[in-house]
Amino acid sequence: MTLAFTIAPPHPATSYRRWTDEDRAFLAKHYATRTNDWLALRLDRSPKAIGLYATKRMGLHKGLAAASVSRFKPGHVTWNKGRSYHAGGASKDHLFKPGTRCGAAREKFLPVGSVRFDKANGVWIRKIADAPGPRKLNWRPVHVLIWEQAHGPVPAGRIVVFADRDRTNFAPDNLLCLTRSENLKRNTRRTPEGYVKAWQTRKRRERGRAVRMVQLVAALA
Repeated sequence: MTLAFTIAPPHPATSYRRWTDEDRAFLAKHYATRTNDWLALRLDRSPKAIGLYATKRMGLHKGLAAASVSRFKPGHVTWNKGRSYHAGGASKDHLFKPGTRCGAAREKFLPVGSVRFDKANGVWIRKIADAPGPRKLNWRPVHVLIWEQAHGPVPAGRIVVFADRDRTNFAPDNLLCLTRSENLKRNTRRTPEGYVKAWQTRKRRERGRAVRMVQLVAALA
């Protein structure tokens, strides 16, 4: 027994078809003022293919008239204005409750009192609260907390640093509360005499460079 069957031709909208000169001329004439859906019906192509070919291959752009077709008009009222949506059924049982943590957030969560190393600032920090907001509200440097236990809140404009520069030595007598200006002087390795010597050295180099330039100009003259 012989089975007879036929193969249906591919849909013209999904099969590749070359662009003709007539197609390009029609697209160039109407692309700026017509929507891609309107052009797709006339050119027997998908709206996506119309947009890609017009912009990527021909450098065409939509005009204000065509773009305004899909915009909301002044005074437009949406169909769901003033309405609230409730899925109903058992959907409430599957909603996230306030404070719920899932996935990586649950795995990385640390309780209040936890201590970890802050790579950005190079110090150990402790979690003092679990409130929503910036991290600095929930985490404080350990050395600052130790200093505040002995002396109270850090005054405005001051910072707490390590006297021996060892950030693992949290002994109270190793913590200093300095202004930023004092900390800058503390971290400056040059003495006033060193600054004078560096300035004199720079001046000698500049004078030597000027002398060599004069000699070079004289030699080329």
